[in-house]
Amino acid sequence: MKEAANDVVDKLQNLTVKDDEVEEEFKKDFGSRLRLVKGALLIQEIGNQLHCSIISIAKAQVLFHQFQRLKKNAFNTVWLAASCLNLSIKLCEEDVKLDEVILKFYHAAQDLKSTLNPDRPDPSSEELRQMRRNLSLVQYSICGVMAFKVQCKIAHTVFRFQCR
Repeated sequence: MKEAANDVVDKLQNLTVKDDEVEEEFKKDFGSRLRLVKGALLIQEIGNQLHCSIISIAKAQVLFHQFQRLKKNAFNTVWLAASCLNLSIKLCEEDVKLDEVILKFYHAAQDLKSTLNPDRPDPSSEELRQMRRNLSLVQYSICGVMAFKVQCKIAHTVFRFQCR
């Protein structure tokens, strides 16, 4: 009996677990869930910074969750969150400009990088124009996918605002 207990103790003492391996396994199992949570928190944080209403933030989070469940990892999480928040702002007819949304998410993406730049310069006008185009493409994809999930009237309203 003591020998079995000693064997178990020896095995436990020899057991080594590398943090990198555990982190990789965690990402495999919970990666998509973590992405959903991070995206929703990012929408809430930036929506509050832009002084959006709770309703528009909640709509953006629901849109983000539904789109991620249908099209897993189709787009970068940060830009998908930006697109969902911008669509929600348009639906709720709030007074927030597209460039404000892009800049907030651009700086948030810079903050998520491992090497922080304390200056955080704004993108050039050409980069901003390209980001507007990319955000519009993501929004168009969201509208196309979600048109099958939401009522036709809401999808039509989103698409109408998108075309402005």
